[in-house]
Amino acid sequence: MNDYVLWFHEIDEPEVVGGKNASLARLTKLGLPVPDGFAVTSHAYESFVRANNLSEFIQDQLSGDLQDTRLLDGVSKNIRERFLAATFPNDIRDVIISNYEKLRNISELGCAVRSSATAEDMPTASFAGQQDTFLNVMGEEELLQRIKECFSSAYTSRAIVYRKEKGFSDVKMSVGVQKLVNSMKSGVMFTVEPNSGNENILIIDSSYGLGELIVSGRVVPDQYTLFKLTGQMI
Repeated sequence: MNDYVLWFHEIDEPEVVGGKNASLARLTKLGLPVPDGFAVTSHAYESFVRANNLSEFIQDQLSGDLQDTRLLDGVSKNIRERFLAATFPNDIRDVIISNYEKLRNISELGCAVRSSATAEDMPTASFAGQQDTFLNVMGEEELLQRIKECFSSAYTSRAIVYRKEKGFSDVKMSVGVQKLVNSMKSGVMFTVEPNSGNENILIIDSSYGLGELIVSGRVVPDQYTLFKLTGQMI
């Protein structure tokens, strides 16, 4: 087993694949219909950062007064540009591409490339929506570029501030590369009513097209409220 890529069914160490990929792995092992995919692990992220001498640059950038919004945005821009200008070591590049070819053989559709931070979905903090996701990714070069963009999204302005507020000194990034479901309709389900905390109520937000449209707030979804035990519409 290599340190850089793990398919969802191979994941036994959630800490190296981040919250999102760990959840997908659990669902896969339960036999639920999760689209096939793999995680580019935090080991790959660390090796990428080390090979491109990014750590010292990041620490230097983050050492200033980040209370100033304009300064913070400039720091974020500088770090992200340095990530995008960096190159993958050959061993990481080769293993990502070889596994991408296996995924491409499963489906001719594009893939989803999804950030999965190691501090995501914790009891006291949630990084959901703070890092990047890309859909309809086609081809090796676009895939590698999107993975770098996911790596760099650990340093969006909002992610930097949130980590500081929550007392996280560092976060490592994993990336999920997953078969894209070309859905006619998509939805997001809340198994507890989010405003009141009522555990007997389900809330479903749904829309035509890909689920990312709902998650990113680009559409106003239809909303359904149901009793959890009976499925009766409220």
